[in-house]
Amino acid sequence: MGKRNALNAITENKKEELVFDQHYMIDQNVISAIINAGAFKTSDTVVEIGPGKGALTKHLAGKVKKLIVIDIDPKHLKELSSLTNTEIIIGDALTVLPTLDLPTSFKLISNLPYSLCEPLFLRLPRLSPSRCIFTTGRNFYDILFDPSTKLSTIAHSSFTIRHLLDILPESFSPPPRVISCTFILDKKESPDPEEHLLASIFKQHDKKLKNAIIKTFRDELSYTNKEAKEKEALLGLNTVEEEGTVAKLSNDSCRKLVDLIKKESEKKENKN
Repeated sequence: MGKRNALNAITENKKEELVFDQHYMIDQNVISAIINAGAFKTSDTVVEIGPGKGALTKHLAGKVKKLIVIDIDPKHLKELSSLTNTEIIIGDALTVLPTLDLPTSFKLISNLPYSLCEPLFLRLPRLSPSRCIFTTGRNFYDILFDPSTKLSTIAHSSFTIRHLLDILPESFSPPPRVISCTFILDKKESPDPEEHLLASIFKQHDKKLKNAIIKTFRDELSYTNKEAKEKEALLGLNTVEEEGTVAKLSNDSCRKLVDLIKKESEKKENKN
């Protein structure tokens, strides 16, 4: 079993506990439903973000080939150190995930804190997990089905999304103030042309928006650099947004991008 950052140092140094907004899942029926829905196999590599006290972790460790657990708060990780096939990493998941040597097909599971929801979803197209099983506040799940939002466009360009169950506050300790929701994302193996183009742009979440659009039009639509620049200019984006990253794309500009992608996809299809 691999461990990083010397778990025994947590005990020896008796580090001051970090304070995080944590709600631990305690309802065994909910835990069983989530584990069953994951359809985990002995050949799977699974990454769990924020295991807490290990409600899901302890079920996963014996079911999969390798389990990688990431948590920024080390206070409960020593309890999980004896689990088989488990690597424990103390750190920020957003920083750690891109550094992992993961197989092409891996699964991601988490009871996501609200502060992590949006930044993680901005990175999902590039991370490209085969399946995600996430528990969030119900309000975040609803955002994913609001077509006026950037997050909805990003999620649906790369994944199919299905609701698993709503979870009442008393299923956690301490109980949150909102109803939670568990849902599943499965990577689209054959996205339609529009989704493919959008996903190609969103995979460049940390690149300049203007450059990401131009590169995608060149690489995916075989436009010349001049043609790609002319198409990007049709969006009418202001300089601040063009020079900002893809992650900072506004909801309104995202809708303009979707409309432009649709037109260009149709043109390419008609040519073929």
